[in-house]
Amino acid sequence: MAAFPRTVKPASVTYPQNIGSLISVGQSGGLQTRSQVAQGLIWQETWPALPAGNEDVQELLVTIQNLYNTGATCTLTQYLLPGSGLPINGSPANCKPVVDGASQSGTTLNTDAWPNSEGVLKAGDAFTIDGIDVLFRATADVTSHASGGTTAISIMPPIVAGSSPADGAAIRVAQFLLQANPIATVDDSTIITVANNASIPTAVGHTVVLSGSAAVGGISADRLNTTMEVITKPDANTFTADIGGADATSTVSAGGGSSVVVTLRASVTAVILDYDGAVAGPSEYIGGLSVTFQEAP
Repeated sequence: MAAFPRTVKPASVTYPQNIGSLISVGQSGGLQTRSQVAQGLIWQETWPALPAGNEDVQELLVTIQNLYNTGATCTLTQYLLPGSGLPINGSPANCKPVVDGASQSGTTLNTDAWPNSEGVLKAGDAFTIDGIDVLFRATADVTSHASGGTTAISIMPPIVAGSSPADGAAIRVAQFLLQANPIATVDDSTIITVANNASIPTAVGHTVVLSGSAAVGGISADRLNTTMEVITKPDANTFTADIGGADATSTVSAGGGSSVVVTLRASVTAVILDYDGAVAGPSEYIGGLSVTFQEAP
């Protein structure tokens, strides 16, 4: 399984409702039917104009072609856009969104308890719902109800009938404020522990981004406010990460301050169903690159 290169980030990500059987003509001239064994989420990623001579761009193009030709799986880290940045279980106090109504299914989710008349999600924002082990994404921008009433969110993947979230289940967005002083260090170690007073919906192997932290245990703020991989998940409210570099110089049980925000990302295994070949553009730039992925089992 290959790691999909992410040095060159896509400009947009879309989640089509339906994609039929994908058949194309291979380099040999024979028809190819892309494997439909994987039944997960399907999405498309589109890149901006890319400089043709750049080594990272060449690696991206070669990887896409090889994965498509072989049907091999790859691992991608999804860049979950925080959009609203509204913290959950923090300030503002009235920002504690919940599911509004039982037995919901399909691609629309009714919610409640957002702040009034605010842009609360952007297309591509990710969120979880307590009680359901699925990472959902908004497929369109969301502005909350003017008077705090029901706010509908267009989502992917759809909620399957029989697996509906409970009425009142908490919604947790991709970026939220952690409890005060959530970071612990151990002397002579590069491993930190991040704790919260509510669930942190991530898993071992996923990546998260911390921001807003002060230095803790001799580890500078710059080293803490960065992307890191989750290496253990002791419980629902806690994860550990190895930030590398120089060891901490002291053991601190709780530090970082009251403004530490976590942004969640997710690693997924996928196959490439199809791609639109890049074409040469002006001044030796490449344009028109779009790739269709499907999450593998």
